[in-house]
Amino acid sequence: YYLGAADVVIQPYRNATQSGVTPLAYHFEKPMIVTNVGSLPTLVPHQKVGLVCEPDAASIAAAVLQFFELGESYFIPHLRFEKEKYSWSKLTDAIVEVAGIT
Repeated sequence: YYLGAADVVIQPYRNATQSGVTPLAYHFEKPMIVTNVGSLPTLVPHQKVGLVCEPDAASIAAAVLQFFELGESYFIPHLRFEKEKYSWSKLTDAIVEVAGIT
């Protein structure tokens, strides 16, 4: 419920490798603001499905302002495209390919 009601999902980590919040944001088609730590920038392409900023208060605040200047709708087409990479159908296709199942 909470992610469905959100305009943006902010992940203000100081250090991280990844976050389980990211796939949930993709599922609910919510743009993200993530800090430039771990693999978060890889999972959230900057100015496509969200914004990447440095892990300090000023940078996070600037990213929040930039998000609302751009608007949620700016990110939705890219978000839907990127979301497909993480779909169950893509995962099963990859498993079938690796396993050599025809």
